[in-house]
Amino acid sequence: MAMAAGQPSRPDGDPSGRAPAEHLAVFGPGLIGGSVALAARRHGLCTRLSVWSRDPAERAAVRALELADLVTGDAAEAIRGADLAVLCTPPGALAGLARVLAPGL
Repeated sequence: MAMAAGQPSRPDGDPSGRAPAEHLAVFGPGLIGGSVALAARRHGLCTRLSVWSRDPAERAAVRALELADLVTGDAAEAIRGADLAVLCTPPGALAGLARVLAPGL
């Protein structure tokens, strides 16, 4: 899929214009996850971006920024069809989140 005129350039200089990942899912849009999502969107590194958070305030903030195509509190919904998942939750939450995500991988 070619990037439309005015879209940000790819940082790796790939002339094909294709995003490296069709669907990126970011879990935990705090400082790290939010930065990953923002950079992916800004640099055209995915064509579809899903963001998961269990915190309604975080989801509202992501929606207000119009950062993601899907903002959800349902981890299984966020991972569905993803080519790449980035888990940015506190370390103590990773094992439980991984168990929820495993069937969708």
